[in-house]
Amino acid sequence: SGTAFPIKGVTRLMVALVANETVPSDTKLTIPREALGSAKPKAAETTETFFAGDLLYPLVMQANAAAAESLVRAYGDGFVDWMNASAKKLDMQSTHFAETSATSTQNVSTAIDLFRLAAYLTNEKSFILDIIRTPSKDLLGNSGTVYSVQSAVPAENAMVSVISMPV
Repeated sequence: SGTAFPIKGVTRLMVALVANETVPSDTKLTIPREALGSAKPKAAETTETFFAGDLLYPLVMQANAAAAESLVRAYGDGFVDWMNASAKKLDMQSTHFAETSATSTQNVSTAIDLFRLAAYLTNEKSFILDIIRTPSKDLLGNSGTVYSVQSAVPAENAMVSVISMPV
């Protein structure tokens, strides 16, 4: 359909895509401990440090706002502009992002643009789709604490398919 609708769930995929392309995966980033649940911390600090690549898991699996904010901060000013430029690069002409936390109804897209994003992820960044289908992932924080990240959506219900058919 050519009608643009709010796209809360897709915003996290674009944040993951842009973060993956702009923030080195070995960059160390800090988020609040409580953002990742109830691990028994080995230290009394209120924050935990992870590699940027590891924060893609809570971002994509749980739409974790703290992970998104940390990745966006690592990039710096202009992250939303980069998201919009990436959408245009993927020929997602009716897609617009107003912010990164996925709460804005001004983040909009169309079905055909979402297809274009899914096709790009399938062909070029399939690991992001693999994260969607991951039911749980243990992340090791810099303190030595292991955090278990559980998917907000059961893996069997998380599906993106792109097929090619002659027309």
